[in-house]
Amino acid sequence: QSDQIAFVVQLDRDARNKITLADLAEQFRHWIQHNLELTITIGLGAESDSIETIAESYRNAAENVSLKIVFGTNTWIDNRLRARKNNVDHYAWLQALESAAQSFRMNENDWRQKLTHIFTELKESLFTRQDVNAFVNSFVQQMEKAVQALSAEIQTLWQDEYRLQFEHLHENIETLDELYERLMNLM
Repeated sequence: QSDQIAFVVQLDRDARNKITLADLAEQFRHWIQHNLELTITIGLGAESDSIETIAESYRNAAENVSLKIVFGTNTWIDNRLRARKNNVDHYAWLQALESAAQSFRMNENDWRQKLTHIFTELKESLFTRQDVNAFVNSFVQQMEKAVQALSAEIQTLWQDEYRLQFEHLHENIETLDELYERLMNLM
């Protein structure tokens, strides 16, 4: 992608005893933030001890940086941080989305709490950008089903003014917090 760059860092034995890759990543992140006034998110791959395992380390780093949606921006993500998260339970959040959409349709006050709970759970999981796309698509489908049970005027309003806004919720966001804020504002 045009907004990503990869580095291979080679440390000799003396350097390995003095500094870790995480230390280097933090120094690099800090320098970028203070000298270029940018933020970066760094995915660290597993250490590689041979040329043959560099590609696997790169894939590992790419997987780690894909979790930026959960860990946030201006940080570094390695396998230790990743291990603190749970696997995504797609079925659980699909059910929770259906429940939240039904509560919204029925004008029950707990739809906000249900959505907040969903996002709290997602932040504790290995949720990626691809998962965000699936989440938004599922939410649109649940809202579509909920709206079908309402009046013709509301159905028209949904189709004309809101459906596209919901479909594009995930565009240009970097974190789950941003998605949550947009979703709640739109709701």
